[in-house]
Formats: sequence, structure tokens, C-alpha cells
Amino acid sequence: MATNNRNLRQAKLNKNDEFYTQLKDIAEELEYYSTHFQGKTVLCDCDEPTSSNFVAYFRQNFQRLGLHCLIATSTTGTLYRYWGRGSEVRNLPPDSLYPSGDFRSAACLSVLKEEADIVVTNPPFSLFRPYMQRLFDYEKKFIILGNQNAATFNSIFKQIQLNKMWFGVKNGGNKWFKVPEDYSILTKSRQKIVDGVKYFSLSNTVWYTNLDHPNRYKSLPIECSYNKNDYPQYENFDAVEVSSVVKIPKDYTGNMGVPVTFLYKYNPLQFSLVDYLNRPFLDGRPIYKRIIIRNIL
Repeated sequence: MATNNRNLRQAKLNKNDEFYTQLKDIAEELEYYSTHFQGKTVLCDCDEPTSSNFVAYFRQNFQRLGLHCLIATSTTGTLYRYWGRGSEVRNLPPDSLYPSGDFRSAACLSVLKEEADIVVTNPPFSLFRPYMQRLFDYEKKFIILGNQNAATFNSIFKQIQLNKMWFGVKNGGNKWFKVPEDYSILTKSRQKIVDGVKYFSLSNTVWYTNLDHPNRYKSLPIECSYNKNDYPQYENFDAVEVSSVVKIPKDYTGNMGVPVTFLYKYNPLQFSLVDYLNRPFLDGRPIYKRIIIRNIL
């Protein structure tokens, strides 16, 4: 019975992870990295080759980007390779721990380690930490979709703090993801049906990457000046509260707690990342998690 319950929970979790990225969102972001793909092998390792818009984008732009090879793997158990003028599809071997084609399986890890230069996909949100850890372990380049709050996972934040990864360009706003027809959406404003296809809106989805782009170095305009009344001290951390990014004081030299959305505008030449705080306290009450920063003056 315990095994059956675990299987049911896993099946529900898998369904909740079924968010399919639209082609226009992929194209808008990847145009900022076009110079990185020349002669490279791109791996989409959470993608069904016949239906993934990531695969469709790279097929459509294969020659323009100058790709060497496109590879896709999925839990249907297939391995797909495309070279611009020809392709190969074969079955992946079974794995004793994971379904054939799961990104954690031995066969997929081998493809990642031996063949991939750049990994581009929308991995399961519930498995974001182990997914990213593989990329860190094998020191792979990547452009990945994820929840913005994943930036406060310890393993992810450390990479951002060390300037080994950062947010992409087209973050925030509403992104509409295709979901299964029977996917439950309680908030009606967050769903729409177009040509019989169901979509779910997420507002906190961002691109994570370690490919450089010029937007990283745009200076954030800061005009406010520090005063004790507008910037209260946290009760459980040596930092002052800055309630919004536009209120960052230009003349404060200590630690400041800012919303996670600060990372949309983070310029490593303008600010340093000190830490993150999951439960800052003000007036005896917790507020939402904060990124702790300092001005580089």
C-alpha cells in the first residue's frame, strides 16, 4: 500500500510539473544569446522531440545560430539528434532507478557529460535543485526556466553570489504555459483556452543562465537617500529594510534587504550580494524573504 501511495503522489507531482513553454517566449529570450551557439551542441533534456517548442526553435534556427548538433531526450524513452540536414531517433536503455529518458538516468547523464555544450529547457519545477546540481557538477552552460524564488535555495544563491549564474532578460510579467486539459486551475483569471488548448499563467517565472548578456551590466538608477525612519533595522539580521527596488538608498554603506525581484536588475559592478534571509522580522512580525545586498561605492 505504501508503494502505491508513493506512486500516486509521484503521478500527481509529475502532472503538476507539466508546463510547456510557448515558442514566442523561447524566441524572445534566446535572441540575446545568439552569438554563444556557434559550433555548439545544444541539449534539451526534458523535451519530447515531436512536441517541444525548445526543439522547434533550434530546428528552425539551426543554420542561423551555426549549431553543430541538437539533442533532445524525454521520459518517452527516446534520444533525438539533429544535424540540420539529417536526424536520428533511438530508444534509450532502461534504468533501474529512473524511467528511461529521465534527466537523472545514467544514459541521460552520459549525454549531458559527453556531448552537451549548452543545456536549454524548462525542467520540472519540483526537481529544480537536483536538476541544476547536475549542471553545476558537470560545469555546463545553460539557459533554464525556473521559479524566481529558487534564487533563495542555498545551492542556487551561492552560484549567483559567486557570479557563476544570473537571471536572464525576459523575466517577470505573465508567462502563459500550455498545460494538460485536466490540469486544475482554481483562479479563472490565470487560465485561458485558445483553439482548444489550455494555458496557465505564471507571474514569477524567470530565466536562469550562465551565458553572458549585455543587460547584466546596465546600471540601476538609484536616487533615494538614507534616513532611519524610512529604512528600519531588521530584528534578526544586521540589515535595513528596503521595501522596493526603486527605494534603494544611494548613500547607505551597510547591508540592505531587498525583494527577490532585485535580481532582475542586479548589476555585479554596482552591488554585491551578501546573503539571503527567508524570514526577516520587523516590529515582531516576519515579512517575505529578502536578498541582502550592499552598494559598491
